[in-house]
Amino acid sequence: MAASYRTKIVDLIPVWGIAVLANGLGGYYRMNRYSSEMRRTLAEWLKLEKYDQQELEAFQIDRLRYIARVAYTTPYYKKVFAKVGFDPEKITSLDDIKRLPVLGKDDLRQHGAEMIVTSNKAPRIKRHSSGTTGQPVTFYQPKRMAFAQGYAMLYQFYSWFGFSPLGRRATMAGRYMGHKPRGVVIRNYFENQLLLGVHSLSTLSVQDYMSALEKFSPELLQAHPLPC
Repeated sequence: MAASYRTKIVDLIPVWGIAVLANGLGGYYRMNRYSSEMRRTLAEWLKLEKYDQQELEAFQIDRLRYIARVAYTTPYYKKVFAKVGFDPEKITSLDDIKRLPVLGKDDLRQHGAEMIVTSNKAPRIKRHSSGTTGQPVTFYQPKRMAFAQGYAMLYQFYSWFGFSPLGRRATMAGRYMGHKPRGVVIRNYFENQLLLGVHSLSTLSVQDYMSALEKFSPELLQAHPLPC
């Protein structure tokens, strides 16, 4: 319902207005997607790709020890660690984690509030699982970490086939583009992106799209596949 209502509103906006809105969103996304936190995370992950097995395992043990220290500050894990005699400072192997009980969805549902690191005052965002098992699971992530890790993962994937985060990309977009058969073509300058509305395509709009793509010369074309 909300998406349908939004589409009707977008259909009333002239193309130049959609372009202004798209670039406003582009500026917001760039600020969050290309943050210093994201760049730091991406640089670390790219560095890890060059580690040998011994270096990688040493990094994993160090990170496991850090995560366990943070977890120990929460009421839930303080009880769990005490029950099995687990000391974060004595972690020497990745196998040490096997001493901890597996965390299940029911644990998150029943004790999720006890797993929040209250000393971290950074803004949090609420996340939900897909709910395919019948009941979605709710959990929280620091807002900056959610953006940083999510987009660092995407840009690491891009790097594997030689595409940089701000390389020229064209996106066959549906959201925020409306349903009018008017062949909307928008340049998102903040993200070096060409947006092409996919709804109500026509012979004329496809010709316009081909011309725009040839002029923009994207390095990457993004689109969602649709069943025939």
